[in-house]
Amino acid sequence: MAIDPRGAAMLGGIAAELTAARGELEALGLKLCCDPHVAAAHFDCLQGLDRIAQIIGEAAGLLGRGDAVAGALAAVRLEEMRGRLADFLRAA
Repeated sequence: MAIDPRGAAMLGGIAAELTAARGELEALGLKLCCDPHVAAAHFDCLQGLDRIAQIIGEAAGLLGRGDAVAGALAAVRLEEMRGRLADFLRAA
């Protein structure tokens, strides 16, 4: 099923918003990591921020592909996310 041009434009816009949000999240994480006390006390949480940023980036990449599902799943670099998405597709 093809996505109409306005829908594709909306997906592209959402992808751009997610990419911007990822950048802000990464900048926040970097700023927090630069404080040795914060980094030492909250290392696990900072790793969680990085993981969230990676997931946002992968989601943005998928949305930016529009309706090209073939090959999109293989392009997801995060194994756990790829597995969850594969499960979702199988259930559809």
